[in-house]
Amino acid sequence: MKRLDAHSQVVTAVAFSFDGNTLASSSTDSTVRLWDLKTGELRQVMIGGARETWVSCLMPTQRCWRVDDGTLLVHKQLGGHIQPVLPDSLYVADAEPGADEPLVVESLPASLELAYDKPLSFTLTIHNKGAAPIYWLNVVHTDKQNHPLVFYPPKTHLVLKPNKRMTLPVKVSGWATYEKPQSQDTTLALSITRANADPIALSIPVRTHTPVLTLQKASLVTENHQSALVITINNEGKQALSKTEFTARIDNQPLDNRVTRDLIAAGQTVNLSFSVSNNIPQNKFDENTRVFLKAIKIQHPIHEWDFEPQPIELPTFLWYGYVLLSVLVVVLGIVLYYLRLYRHPLVQTLSTDSQQLLTLPLEQLPKAKQLLQRTRRLGTVLSSIGSHLKWLDEAIDFFVSMPNKARYELLVNRLSATPQMTDNKELFDLQLSQAFPLNFPSCVVYFPNADLPAAEVIMRLPQNDINSKTTMVISLEPTPTSGFTPLRRISHQFMGGT
Repeated sequence: MKRLDAHSQVVTAVAFSFDGNTLASSSTDSTVRLWDLKTGELRQVMIGGARETWVSCLMPTQRCWRVDDGTLLVHKQLGGHIQPVLPDSLYVADAEPGADEPLVVESLPASLELAYDKPLSFTLTIHNKGAAPIYWLNVVHTDKQNHPLVFYPPKTHLVLKPNKRMTLPVKVSGWATYEKPQSQDTTLALSITRANADPIALSIPVRTHTPVLTLQKASLVTENHQSALVITINNEGKQALSKTEFTARIDNQPLDNRVTRDLIAAGQTVNLSFSVSNNIPQNKFDENTRVFLKAIKIQHPIHEWDFEPQPIELPTFLWYGYVLLSVLVVVLGIVLYYLRLYRHPLVQTLSTDSQQLLTLPLEQLPKAKQLLQRTRRLGTVLSSIGSHLKWLDEAIDFFVSMPNKARYELLVNRLSATPQMTDNKELFDLQLSQAFPLNFPSCVVYFPNADLPAAEVIMRLPQNDINSKTTMVISLEPTPTSGFTPLRRISHQFMGGT
């Protein structure tokens, strides 16, 4: 058993060579040591230096070489620890205060435009215009926290010789918010670091492009008794949208199907068609009905859009058709009302010849009054025949609902006659004035029931009155009772005031 004791910290791994003569050990002290198993002596030490630069040292000769440029190192710290140090030539490159900067850094292109979902490759050109080499060149992203850009740095460049130029391929990518990503302008802040000198700052303007989706309209389309909601969206951004799934609902009613689009190019307008089931009451759609659309990008990177509620454009038949149909119904109703009212034979006859009202059949008086009132011609017709509304109403009541005694009193008043009361409640005596159109001074007035035939009426009349006086039978029957001479004109004279 042999104890190999040289590491200053914990040993992390060991390995044997193929011939079994050498053992390699690694430790957290940043060294790898090679041991001679036969003698237990330390043969070689490989030291990890700054930025993972390694130094190889041969212990028997105490000589070390750098891995970057092969420069022989002979410097050792107190205690025997060997550390990588800068080559002597680096100190020659240190510029005096006020001297020109030997490094020139450029970005190609000078400004970047990138898509939010994939990295963009570009190049950095670094030119050493000085007289000495520059060591350990690194490109570092200086503003990482909460920054919308991710920078992929190149490997460390160990040495850039004088008056030489190198091109470093680098990458940058952007990220956007999960909900409703937006294009944005930002700056990629880089720092070019080097050994034993101040870093150089480089700012590159970056424009990150994302899809910009807008909901333009939502239309209800009906064909062959099947309804569909067609939603039109537009990608107003400069970046295409990859595979995305869309769902929609009308107010609180979700639509059954989902619509997937593999690609929506920048500037492209697409229509999304959703079937509308019969369970959704389309007859209740109006200007207050709203459509809600949601989109989820289902390929990396995943994003989501919730659009503002949009009103539905109803089909012309469902909206304007109903309005037009309603207007046509109203117009048709007005036309029919006009034809029924203003073109009614009674209205036309009485408007042409007002005197016809005096000879109009009794049963037509109420209808004539109603029609003339609706057409606003009643006053004109009554005035032309020297009558007025009160007389017309009395004439209508006389033949419709007035008791016999009231009829008799009305006749006395309108004919300027002298009443002569009798014991018979159905017979009334009248002493007529000289202005009465017929040549007899008095008469007996009889109001029989409408349903009595002429023979029955004659049998009910007192024979003495029939033989001695003129008897006027005023029947309420619309058609004159057979056997009597119609005196329609005489019975209407009281309405005209003569």
